[in-house]
Amino acid sequence: MHTGVMIGEVPLGAQHETAIIAPVLGSTLDDLAVGARVALDAPVDILEVRLDHVLAASHANPARADAVVRAALKAVRQAAPSLPRVATIRTAREGGEWDVSDDVYAELLCTIVDSGLAHAVDVEIARHPAAISSVLNASENQNVPIVLSRHYFASTPPRESMVAMLEYMATLAPANLAIAKLAVMPRTPEDVLALLGAGVEAKKKLEHPLITIAMGRLGMVSRLAGKVFGSDASFATVGPQSAPGQLSARTLASLLER
Repeated sequence: MHTGVMIGEVPLGAQHETAIIAPVLGSTLDDLAVGARVALDAPVDILEVRLDHVLAASHANPARADAVVRAALKAVRQAAPSLPRVATIRTAREGGEWDVSDDVYAELLCTIVDSGLAHAVDVEIARHPAAISSVLNASENQNVPIVLSRHYFASTPPRESMVAMLEYMATLAPANLAIAKLAVMPRTPEDVLALLGAGVEAKKKLEHPLITIAMGRLGMVSRLAGKVFGSDASFATVGPQSAPGQLSARTLASLLER
């Protein structure tokens, strides 16, 4: 049985409607705050606070990065206190703006978990296992949910590889505390079908909530009909896109008949 995960007061899981997650990103605290305020007037359930842009713009060294992250999360909380926040440091190797060592990455995420400034954190599972493990331990100790994520911006792995990836994510953390997220770049309609099929198969096997996305225009159907194929949330914009193919939150909500 799918137990689901709570991000703030928003449930993600098989028994709930598709959650709309809006990324807010920018190179300054004001950019982040403006995006968060816009989201308040949009059909958005959860904010994803993309911290990598502001970290890159600030040229933050490890000693300053902690202060930058805290200030950014506080700015978003002040601008949109009613919306739950997922803190994400999307690194350069997975399409983000900040290149960072595994140790610094893990230390920052552990700081965020312990700070209480975010309702969930994104963890890139391609990082060194020891780094991932430290964040997972902090998450479990503080009962802060995590989004276990893997992004393929150049290709779509075979269906069986995608299912195996989602199954691996499920071994890392309990089903009531972790969401498995997989995003791929399709080159053909068959790639989109492979992603959708992997979501269906994984949902039958796993108790964890899933987010499965085929990016770009070709994969847009996965953002619209993801729930049918096992995906429990969809990303939509209230400002700049954080990945190719994202619809506006209003358009997505309308098409989902929300």
